[in-house]
Amino acid sequence: RPDLLRIAGARNTTGESRGRLSDWPGHGTHVAGVIAARANGWRRGEAASATLRAYRVFAEQADHASTFAISTAIKQAAVDGCDLINLSLGGGPADGAIRDAVDQAWQLGCVCVAAAGNDGRGQVDYPARYPRTLAVSAIGLDGSWPEGASQALHRGRARGKAIDGREVFLATFSNRGAKVALTAPGVGIVSTIFNNRWGVMDGTSMAAPVATGVLARRLAATPAVRDLPRDAARSEAIVALARAHAEDVGLPRELQGDGLAR
Repeated sequence: RPDLLRIAGARNTTGESRGRLSDWPGHGTHVAGVIAARANGWRRGEAASATLRAYRVFAEQADHASTFAISTAIKQAAVDGCDLINLSLGGGPADGAIRDAVDQAWQLGCVCVAAAGNDGRGQVDYPARYPRTLAVSAIGLDGSWPEGASQALHRGRARGKAIDGREVFLATFSNRGAKVALTAPGVGIVSTIFNNRWGVMDGTSMAAPVATGVLARRLAATPAVRDLPRDAARSEAIVALARAHAEDVGLPRELQGDGLAR
């Protein structure tokens, strides 16, 4: 789509043709736009100048992605030189192959940023729960949607401080717990969807790419970290950069981690 012309490469890892890249539900297109959609009036991605690569892990009409597809995509992204890998997916038990792929990416100076999950409970989903991922919870801002919109259903009881006059809340659907590293907006997120349009989605799947885009922009502006050799020390420095610039939004640590991605 015209708003995502900065895609530098893509691959299908599901076992289908590698060039079969259509995004039939629109979820991946929305996530990609949150990170790197080009400026379009008031709408743009968090890192509109970033080099974006796409890896399709859900086969056509599939409800679940296979271990093989996810682990292959993570490893390929790291080999392709990605600095950050956004994982807007999750659920199910721990999986050794995916954990090993996350660890392999880490060793190549590439950090996985993952959605905490949408179960509204006190445990972060896998793969966000692995030690070498940045797990992102979802917050919202009171009154940032039209009256009567469904986003009002996601207003949680946990309240933080006001940003631009609007009170922060943890989204009711967001997972939480000690593994949460960062938080980001995940309620009423406007981004690119199919048929050349823009649309609204909610979820930690939207919060994770906000954090990924913010961190990409921060990394680009920090050559002392960006230009490090591509190894585990670089990954540690990227995580430290993200945590150091996070903003406390007044929520307990198990809800916001180090705070709002900045």
